[in-house]
Amino acid sequence: MKNFICLFLAVTIFACSSDDSNDNSNGTFLEKYDGVVWDEDFYSTNPEYSYRIIVSNNPKSVTFSEILENADDNSCYTEVIGNEFFTIIENSGDRLVYIEEATQYTNRLTVNDNVDLVLEGEEINGLYTEYFSKTQFSNLCQ
Repeated sequence: MKNFICLFLAVTIFACSSDDSNDNSNGTFLEKYDGVVWDEDFYSTNPEYSYRIIVSNNPKSVTFSEILENADDNSCYTEVIGNEFFTIIENSGDRLVYIEEATQYTNRLTVNDNVDLVLEGEEINGLYTEYFSKTQFSNLCQ
């Protein structure tokens, strides 16, 4: 009976342990969301146009993509951050904040519930906020 109880406890402990090797819950924003693509909610009702964001951990960057269906002039712009042009202010958990050195404009990306992305930024006309939903898309600029 003792052997059975010991075996039962050993199996229970083993079954309850987890493999944390792929757990990014404590990683930085860029580590957790590397390769994730978000599609702007504002354009979700217009299938001919989309505005997407993808982040990358290597190189540390944020890519913005505007896609017009059946158009040859789709635009794609990557901001490589953590260099002399874009300085990272915060890269933790569900928030990435970086500043464009030439203009001193700040961009804030915040993920809510591991799905929705809120982009808050500054531009010549003032502050703006845009909302994005996580998608299954990848390779925005290719």
